[in-house]
Formats: sequence, C-alpha cells, structure tokens
Amino acid sequence: MSLRKEIDRYLILIQTLESSFQIAKELEMLPLTFFSTTRDHLDLLKDELSRIENLQSELILQKEKKQDEIIPDEMPGNKLNEQEIIVLEEEEILTEVEAHCSEKQVIVGFLADEIEKKIYADIRTSLTLNDRFRFQRDLFQGDIEQMNQTLDHLNQLNLMDEALSYLSDFHWNWEDESVQAFKEILEKRFN
Repeated sequence: MSLRKEIDRYLILIQTLESSFQIAKELEMLPLTFFSTTRDHLDLLKDELSRIENLQSELILQKEKKQDEIIPDEMPGNKLNEQEIIVLEEEEILTEVEAHCSEKQVIVGFLADEIEKKIYADIRTSLTLNDRFRFQRDLFQGDIEQMNQTLDHLNQLNLMDEALSYLSDFHWNWEDESVQAFKEILEKRFN
C-alpha cells in the first residue's frame, strides 16, 4: 500500500476520534463506551503508525538500492554516502507527507464544522440529559412543557438575534451561569 493511502487511512481514524471528542466536549458526563472506543481507536492508530514507519523504512531501502544502481561504484566522486542518501530520502518523504497532510487538515476542519452544525441543528437533541434538567429547573421553573415549546420555537428561527429577541420575554438574568450555558448552545446552533 502506498504512503498516501496509509495516511488517508490514518486521517479517517483521526477524523473519527475528532468527531468523538467534539461531541464529548459538549457533554457534562461521558458515556462509558467513549473511553473504550477511544482507547481502541488510539491503539489502532498506534499500530497504523508502526506500519507507516515500516513502510517508510522499506521506501528508503528501495531508493538506496536505486541510487546505488544509478551511480556507478567505480566513480568515487559521484557516490553519496549512506547517511546522505537517508537524509535526502527522509526529506523527500516528509515533504510529500506534509503537503498531503495540509490538504487533509483543511478537509478535517471542514468536516468537523459540518458535524458540529448537524449536532446543533435541533437544539433539543443537542442538550445533554443534565442540561435538560438544569435548564428546566433554572430557566423554566420546572415547567417542561414551557421548555419544550421554547425549544420548538427556537428551532424554527434562523438568526441568533431573533432567538435573543424571543428569549428577552423571559426576563432572565443574562449573567446567570445557566443562562450563559443556554446561550452558548444557541450560539453553536445559529453560527
């Protein structure tokens, strides 16, 4: 398998990890499966990195053999020593890897943004269980029906300004920690 294909496999694995961490970042309590799944992905990534290291070593050896074939042994002035060949080959490989990775980082960033947008597309589903209880208690005085109606209405809006205007009718203290947490979720929804 080529170096580029190997790196593509790692990037997919890293994207999966990044998605998990993006979701986990918003939760107050992580599901137990998060830890085992993350460990499994990290172990797989470690194994894959060992594979790429071996692949790179093989590439260097192959290029050294080609270099020996191109430059005749009887021409001592033209022969590079072994360390120079290894350094040159490693620099070529690193340049290729860096160029490929920078392209993929843009894609990974875009995908992370798209995943976050989908998570927050519906405010109700973006709330953790703890958030639901907290907001119901602190913002809606225990009235779950009022909270659900508010969330439904907010989901229909398109702009953060519209949401803040609608919420101004509740006369909340915008310095309150629960109100700030709710506002952060709204910002993620509307941005």
